[in-house]
Amino acid sequence: MKNTRIKSLISLLEDDDPQTSSQAMAELLSMDRRINSVISLLQESSTGRLRRRAHQMQAVISYRRKRAKFAAKLKNSGTDLLEGLAELHVQWFDQDSIG
Repeated sequence: MKNTRIKSLISLLEDDDPQTSSQAMAELLSMDRRINSVISLLQESSTGRLRRRAHQMQAVISYRRKRAKFAAKLKNSGTDLLEGLAELHVQWFDQDSIG
């Protein structure tokens, strides 16, 4: 059943209506780690729209991981203030690096 649901959601990614495809993307992203391998395969799709949306989902996953890592550092009482501020800066200016 899960495979059928994933296949249905993937087919909706190619929908002309941006709202439909956005909802499909949100549903796929809610599956979290179970969907990573599927997204990797979709990034190699010959369909430009599907490939673009797969890249968008990968970017969302990447940002979520960065925010989770940042939140974990904030919870750690041993985190240095300067390190915390640098991490906060990188959250908004993602082209910069901690170095």
